[in-house]
Amino acid sequence: MYMITEAAYTPVTIKTTLNSYNAFETRGKWEVKNDYMAGPFLNYAITDTKNNRLLVVEGFTYAPSINKRNFLLELEAIAKSLVIK
Repeated sequence: MYMITEAAYTPVTIKTTLNSYNAFETRGKWEVKNDYMAGPFLNYAITDTKNNRLLVVEGFTYAPSINKRNFLLELEAIAKSLVIK
């Protein structure tokens, strides 16, 4: 078993800034291949030109039978509090 991006829902990617860094934000739905686990995810790909690197921050939720909105808002707040040195 392994995680995949769910084929039924195309992830949405937008260009944004995160703490004055250029970044791409991706939101979508993940699932476990050949299993019944799934949920929304949030991903940031941040361009750190100062240190010549690409940083990737990902958050996944899994909470069966529960509204996942608040969990996703918490993941977003955690990712946006990232301090790059």
